[in-house]
Amino acid sequence: MKKRIVLAAALFLTMALSAMAASPIIRVINATGYAMYHLQISPASSKSWEEDVLGRDVLLDNEYVDVRLPKSGRWDVRLIDEDGDTYTLYNIRIYEDTDLTVGIDALD
Repeated sequence: MKKRIVLAAALFLTMALSAMAASPIIRVINATGYAMYHLQISPASSKSWEEDVLGRDVLLDNEYVDVRLPKSGRWDVRLIDEDGDTYTLYNIRIYEDTDLTVGIDALD
């Protein structure tokens, strides 16, 4: 009986760790010098952008937001400021928890 409980606990822990590794967190850091009003993160293979993950929130300069992705892989990230300027990074490889700093060099 003890062996079954230990085996079940080990299996549960393995599955939980696999699930966590398969859905990494991306920390998007705003280093643009401007407040961002929209943040979209889409699979790199997608032809359109996903919905805004900020909702009604604003991402101020030198602040960050953590977003849990549904799976690891390659992603495109776009921030949009109050003037409609876009800051885009394409084909970012995210297989584990990642910090991504978006600066003026990503301005489209």
